[in-house]
Amino acid sequence: SINIPVLIEKKYAEHLGISDEEYKNNGAVIYNSAKEVFEKAEIILRVNCPKSSEINLIKDSSILIGQFDPLLDKEIINKLIKKKINIFSLNLLPRITRAQSMDVLSSQANLAGYKAVIDSVGEFEKAIPMMMTAAGTVTPAKVLVIGAGVAGLQAIATAKRLGGIVSATDVRVAAKEQVESLGGKFLSVEGVENLETEGVYAKEAGEDFKKKQEELLKNSTKISQYRKATAIKLEKTIKNNLKHLNMADTIFKINLISNPENIIATGMDLCEFFISTNIGEELRPVAKIASGGEISRIMLAIKMALQSKDIVNTLIFDEIDSGISGATAERIGETFEKLAESHQILCITHLSQIAGKGDTHFKVSKNIKGERIVVNVNKLTKTDRIGEIATLISGRKITESSRKQAEELLQANG
Repeated sequence: SINIPVLIEKKYAEHLGISDEEYKNNGAVIYNSAKEVFEKAEIILRVNCPKSSEINLIKDSSILIGQFDPLLDKEIINKLIKKKINIFSLNLLPRITRAQSMDVLSSQANLAGYKAVIDSVGEFEKAIPMMMTAAGTVTPAKVLVIGAGVAGLQAIATAKRLGGIVSATDVRVAAKEQVESLGGKFLSVEGVENLETEGVYAKEAGEDFKKKQEELLKNSTKISQYRKATAIKLEKTIKNNLKHLNMADTIFKINLISNPENIIATGMDLCEFFISTNIGEELRPVAKIASGGEISRIMLAIKMALQSKDIVNTLIFDEIDSGISGATAERIGETFEKLAESHQILCITHLSQIAGKGDTHFKVSKNIKGERIVVNVNKLTKTDRIGEIATLISGRKITESSRKQAEELLQANG
């Protein structure tokens, strides 16, 4: 101990949970106001620059230690210099190993990054992580951090822990690895130079870079907003199509999440379909829970919704008749007819209601030839087609009734 008395304003750190008693127990002297501390102290420790009204309270030729911005605080700093006050700005301290304990830039920037996210979440007033219930899905919030220095990296880590989809951008190429190590997606502007100094600090970006970066962020956000609006309309259309296909109790949701692979080319989103096929079941990814027949019907509902936009001319459906019959099969056949107005449909089916809707009928059969299985595909004549559909109706033994029913089915479908 060097026996220098420490003076502190009353209730100085109550907002941080530190009482005056704790300071007293460690040897500090408590004064009722900041004015008294300024008038008595010869060395003043302060986080930020003093206010103009406080300058006259500080003794001439005293020492002031804190953080000062030569540009933003220029007027106040000049007044302090006139009073011959010795100013030590810790944010200008060389960032070397010996001075690590005095590195206020890192410590304060770290807190600033954390606080920025916490305050932003408060302003956002919505849930940050993805939440899925039978009533619907709340997609995770998308967080964009501009600048991946000390504050930016802490902001990325904090937003990620809260469950957000985090992207970040920085003019330094070296920041990419740091951003990705924290689980964020690094947004880079193609075709620009690396704006990094030899000391790993950033140098000022040119106007071309700023323009490209602004354009990238603007377009990505615009695409994302458009997708969200379109997804709501598409959900409604697909639900109606599923209802027509006798999946009336199905809840279908489109979830948009960040796509780390194609963020520049296709925006900021990756689309995933969630579904609940039974009342009371929670929403889950279609690929993980839907059966082959359900997936085929879901795909049929989607293709109907995108009929006028789809660039794929030929659609293949297999096992679409799994677990269905009667009215559902009839509705699927009707849907195929509608979809066939703009696409070529290839459907493998065991149901007469669907087979009877086709313009052309092929029979696929497997035969053993030597030690191999040979698959034969034969186009059926009108007569053969009647017999094949009759087989689908009554089994191997074709009856007059099933043959007549097959003829009526084909005649009704033109």
